[in-house]
Amino acid sequence: MNENDKYSVKRKVNPKLGPRPTVARKCVVRQKIAPAKKVAQGHGEDFHREQAYKIRQLFTASGNIFDPTKHILRNCITKTITKQVKISKVDCETTIWRYAQFLISKRYFIPAAILLWGPELFTPEPQCTKLVWKALTNHSKNLIQGGGSLSKSYSGAVYFALDWLDDPAWTCLKVMSVTGEHAKRNIFANIKNLLQSTIVKLPGVVIKSESIQINDDDKQGIHLVTIPTGDDGKGRLRGFHPVPRTGDEHPKFGRLSRIGVLLDEAEEIPGGVWEDINNILLTETHDNSRVKIFAATNPKDRTSKFGEYAEPKDGWASLDIDSSESWDSSRGWRVTRLDGAKCENVAQRKLIYEGLQTIEGFENLLKLGENNPEYFTMGRGWFPEASAQVVIINEQLFAKAKGYYTFSGPTVAAAGVDMAFDGNDSVIFTLLRHGSAVGWTDARGEFQKFKDERRVIQIEQQFVLEKRDTIEQSKAIIKLCEEVFVKPRWLSTDRTGNGTGVHDALCSMFGPEVFGIMFGWSATDTRILEDDSHQCSEIYHDIVTEMSFAVRRFIETDLIKLNPGINWNQLERETVPRRYSQQGRGILRIESKKDFKKRNSGNSPDRFDSLIIAVHGVRMNEGISGKMVENPKQIKKLSSQQQHGVVDVLDFLDMST
Repeated sequence: MNENDKYSVKRKVNPKLGPRPTVARKCVVRQKIAPAKKVAQGHGEDFHREQAYKIRQLFTASGNIFDPTKHILRNCITKTITKQVKISKVDCETTIWRYAQFLISKRYFIPAAILLWGPELFTPEPQCTKLVWKALTNHSKNLIQGGGSLSKSYSGAVYFALDWLDDPAWTCLKVMSVTGEHAKRNIFANIKNLLQSTIVKLPGVVIKSESIQINDDDKQGIHLVTIPTGDDGKGRLRGFHPVPRTGDEHPKFGRLSRIGVLLDEAEEIPGGVWEDINNILLTETHDNSRVKIFAATNPKDRTSKFGEYAEPKDGWASLDIDSSESWDSSRGWRVTRLDGAKCENVAQRKLIYEGLQTIEGFENLLKLGENNPEYFTMGRGWFPEASAQVVIINEQLFAKAKGYYTFSGPTVAAAGVDMAFDGNDSVIFTLLRHGSAVGWTDARGEFQKFKDERRVIQIEQQFVLEKRDTIEQSKAIIKLCEEVFVKPRWLSTDRTGNGTGVHDALCSMFGPEVFGIMFGWSATDTRILEDDSHQCSEIYHDIVTEMSFAVRRFIETDLIKLNPGINWNQLERETVPRRYSQQGRGILRIESKKDFKKRNSGNSPDRFDSLIIAVHGVRMNEGISGKMVENPKQIKKLSSQQQHGVVDVLDFLDMST
């Protein structure tokens, strides 16, 4: 459709538009437009919701905004159109935006969202979305705890984008984030994307890297606030209160401006921010119109600030994991819980809504064991019970790792060596192969075919080497590498403590490409799986924790298998008991080797450490990775770059009276 194409419709012309350009094509609306009471058969929001869906269907079918505008003028205005006039593309844009403004001003957020973004970017139907919007509509202080991929943040982003558009010149939202990287992909990024992807460009909205505004007043708009690591957050919201408006008072919101605070991954937000929020809430009102707080998280720790604020009036024992989905906390907050078991995709065991937790993802969590913290946190949206086994790899997951791959081509041998420190420690050499595989055979002899080939790691064998001095130890490692065809690039060693000397000797005697790992190093800025939402440095305390969880995630996604020839029993005794804990803002940290030995009669987890060293070397060298969800559907982004003109103020149908 050429930008100068026109549709002719019957409506009053705004004289400010001036002379009309030459018409390239016409499509005359010949039917008479009936009065409003004869056009609409419905009640308020439901009627406009139906119209919004029809408008989006017309937009999708035609690929232009002329047909949607014609539908609005025929069906969604109160006055009968009596004159035939030509309407330009600029007029269409403004008409659609005015209709969206009308819906937002009536707080008809569902029709407004459908009109602006369509089902490609938002659907109001999932139960988790309904729960979040119900809470935000009826309460000013909201805590949302839920499992993974249940639209906690995204549903909030859509709601607050619309809420801000209702009064953008006098509404300020602060989006709190603990890192800039986190902010780029979560709720602030979602709001930015939404406001950039509307059916028509929003007039006057200026979107920058850390702010969204409608005017030059920095006290209003949507602003990202990043809290540096180690900062207690106190004072970040100092002075953040509603302020008097200039000019006339707002018909709904009165004389003062509106404010809101959005906390994503709220368990990671430091305590000082929560103190500031308590101060902000001194100005809250009973009608929830002036101040709104939204805090969402995957629940991990009941002792966190989020957990303290979410505790029910009658204590945690008053809730039931299978039935409790909302409650009032002892501190006066409304808590909404999103349970993965109740997600339509899981409950109906088929894909109903793209992007939400699937039955496959939920069952992967179940395989970890119903007593596992991640099953509670990511599956059920429930704080882990005190009895949960906080282990990295449990018995079920270890059993899942048993098997061997069918490779589709040549493989590369690699190895990892864990050096002995104390008298009872052993020098363990783990041999593996990596390459592309078409499937794998489990311990029962049943072949499991991959949908597509993937790069995988087969753990072939573990050798116990005699402990020797530095040079002799290095020679023994080199000899074994040559026997099993491991080249220097694919040899990884622990260079912590006395391992430094052996690593340096290997670099001199075998090759400078030998990869050394200090267990005290920080976690890397990589992601274990391609669809992980966090970098390792944001989740794990150090490199050894990252390496351990990489093995776990690879087992979960069938990227690692243990060959039947390996000593399963001994490796299992050193793998399954290995625990981890949460530090500070939900950061995970593996227990030290010293603590492990205390709990396990002095036995050292040398085989497990050797395995994670070998896998980490391949991961860093080859970049091997995978996805928790294979072949996810890409979300189509809708955008429009047109400029707006000036047309009459349109009165839209309101059936609420």
